Amino acid sequence: MSYLLAFLGVMVPVGACLGYAALRDPDRRRTLRASKAPSAPVPTPRRVVAPAPPTCPVPRERQVWIESSMLWLVAEFGLATVRRPVALPTPEFFPVPFTGERREIRALLARVCSVMQVDPLFIWLNLFDGPSSEELSRRQDRRITLGRYRKIWEFSIVSLDRLDAAAPAVLAATIAHELGHVRLIGEARLDPGREDHEQLTDLATVYLGMGVFSANAAVTSHHRGPVPDRPASPRYMRHGYLSQPDLGYALACYCRLRGETEEPAWADRVHPGPRRTLLRGLAYLAHAAEADGTGRVFPTAADPAAAGKGGERPGRHPDGAA
Repeated sequence: MSYLLAFLGVMVPVGACLGYAALRDPDRRRTLRASKAPSAPVPTPRRVVAPAPPTCPVPRERQVWIESSMLWLVAEFGLATVRRPVALPTPEFFPVPFTGERREIRALLARVCSVMQVDPLFIWLNLFDGPSSEELSRRQDRRITLGRYRKIWEFSIVSLDRLDAAAPAVLAATIAHELGHVRLIGEARLDPGREDHEQLTDLATVYLGMGVFSANAAVTSHHRGPVPDRPASPRYMRHGYLSQPDLGYALACYCRLRGETEEPAWADRVHPGPRRTLLRGLAYLAHAAEADGTGRVFPTAADPAAAGKGGERPGRHPDGAA
């Protein structure tokens, strides 16, 4: 018994010392706290949501019309035409200097003729004086005639508003529209009684290489004439017969026909509005082609022979506003 008491007398103090030392150890304290703390909830795996597929940037009705009409233009002019260089509004495109003189407008007309494959020797140029900015601001309806087309024998007369020469890029878009009449109506490709012939003429400018000019001019200032005479706050009006979204999507279809599936190098020359539609249209067309798997160029129109058959209804004569 005396030995047992002696053993306990030694071991109890030693155990107390060891326990106290363990409690003083910070690593040991963290382990004890962790063992007593409630277990952390297991995080739920986050659901990965697939991005929504790109959609067509224009309404369905406009999409069908643009795609079928572009294939109609393929049937009329061939794919070699759409693969020609794109005309861009760079300083090199315009005659230098360009002050609005008749000879300079004639030189610009010849350059647009070269892009759209029109013989300038068969084009007669006529200039007229349209309403000034001041006269236009007093009108309720700001729709004005910027150009006219007529054909006499084998010659085409292109009439242009002289005041538009203050904005050469807009003037080039007007010239392109009138030369579109030359290619479509003058060459007997299109019945002028078709109600949408003016819209189709604007679309032809895209197909024939002048689409950047047409898209940029779709919304333009109505202040015309010399720059010093223009008010500080310009008002804007539509130019042509297709909207900026229509022309932006038409440019996307144009790229598709050219084999350009991504943003083309010339896209930086397109104004921001139609350029956004162009890029959205390219993404949509690429996705639609991949999802379709049939090799169709456009989602809503597959047969060039069937393109352009819809909408042939009586309409106005092409001598109206351009």
